[in-house]
Amino acid sequence: MKRRVRLVITDLDNTLYDWVTFYVTAFYQMADAAAAILGVTTDRIVDDLAQVHRDTGNTEQPFGLLQAAVVQAKLPDSSVGERTEILDPAFHAFNRARKRHLQLYAGVLETIETIVQSCPLVALTEATAANAAFRLRTLGLDSSFDRIVAREDTLAIPLDPTILEKYSSIYSKMDFIPSGRAKPDPDLILSITSRYWVEPADVLYVGDSLERDVLMGNDAGVLTAWARYGKSYDPACWERLVRITCWTDEDLTRQREALGGKSEILPDITLTDGFQQLLDYVDFVPVNQLQSRKE
Repeated sequence: MKRRVRLVITDLDNTLYDWVTFYVTAFYQMADAAAAILGVTTDRIVDDLAQVHRDTGNTEQPFGLLQAAVVQAKLPDSSVGERTEILDPAFHAFNRARKRHLQLYAGVLETIETIVQSCPLVALTEATAANAAFRLRTLGLDSSFDRIVAREDTLAIPLDPTILEKYSSIYSKMDFIPSGRAKPDPDLILSITSRYWVEPADVLYVGDSLERDVLMGNDAGVLTAWARYGKSYDPACWERLVRITCWTDEDLTRQREALGGKSEILPDITLTDGFQQLLDYVDFVPVNQLQSRKE
């Protein structure tokens, strides 16, 4: 028997698209191009950018290249604008790879269209607001989400005001994860359910991480769906990501345990073939219909 839900909350990265593959590919192509421009090894670019990521607590900020120690050493008298111009081919390399690899998983768009015909759809992501906004706009999903909960921007350089204006319709739907809070804190989900005046039992949460997404959903008392298909990327991409991540050793240990199948965290639903499998397990019920069935 299918479960009826009236609110859907979903993770974004590796739940709706393969973030690991697209970002790692784009990052290392940028690093290769920057190394050629500056006359240094790619390893030095990568290591210095990894330090920027750790300093800012944000793994995804290609413009952090402008703040990398090697760039400052090689271009000590250049302004930010001059550095940007010199490194422009590297940023273009990143953008070309991102455009080529950032794609929705099969079945995501059609399933989301089915969901939003009946239920509000909310994104809960630990990506920064700027990165989440860009991806949702690029993938044509910005109008599908009723709310988007993300991290406040921690970019190495401030956002251009024209970019903020371009994405103003998305930012108007943004809420920010409180400072010091992170998945798998169940209050991140419960704050959303309270906003919509729904009981946790009537909510579905979807995510690719057992130890962050599924654990959080289980603790919040909502129906959980594990996007197991989101782990289907090349393991070599994962190792290249680990090298540049801002995650702590504790974070990485939890990730490796989950990847190795050692976790005892159990989802209500396991999606092996794709996001569209939700339709086999869940009915998305308009609020008034659900209320009438309870009366």
